Amino acid sequence: MEFLHNAMEIEIYTRRKCKRFPKTERFTTSAKLIELAIPGKLDHYVKDVLRQPFYGRYMDDFYLIHQDKEYLAAIRDQIRDKCAEVGLRLSDRKTHIVKLTHGFNFLKVHTYVTETGHIIKKLHPRSVTRQRRKMKKLRLLLDTGQVQPADVINSWQSWDSHAARFDAWHARKNMAELFAQLFPELESSRRERSK
Repeated sequence: MEFLHNAMEIEIYTRRKCKRFPKTERFTTSAKLIELAIPGKLDHYVKDVLRQPFYGRYMDDFYLIHQDKEYLAAIRDQIRDKCAEVGLRLSDRKTHIVKLTHGFNFLKVHTYVTETGHIIKKLHPRSVTRQRRKMKKLRLLLDTGQVQPADVINSWQSWDSHAARFDAWHARKNMAELFAQLFPELESSRRERSK
């Protein structure tokens, strides 16, 4: 199967001015709400007019799955035209047609299908790096008394629970080892709460 992964860069006010909110700045809360509501027209176009059953969108990321690569290329052009009608623009840098076995990134999760048909979801590498940096910073904050030990354990548990949803056994194991190395005095509390 082929996969079309689109990430839209929303450019509403460059092509069409919003009559209802003419002075709205691009990065204000109301502008963001408008930018997220407008792709609903695109959803209806893809689902109702193009009748694509394997389409999904969250915020400004969307995907479309179909077995024919040429068909996806044609659909991509139609979607690009529809986006232009509503004042949106597809990012050429982020829009790809790829095989499902090669994988794709959607919502910071790398997803791919194995040859046997299993769906594998991997954590984004930046998420692991960000958590490692956060744990090292928490060590410094704990030493200066700016955070409590319970806050450190809660932060760890939050990330570990998130990582448990993915195929991230090695990342979780390595992060637990880093926790034990940075916070030896909290390791027993972490293990008790992880049970």
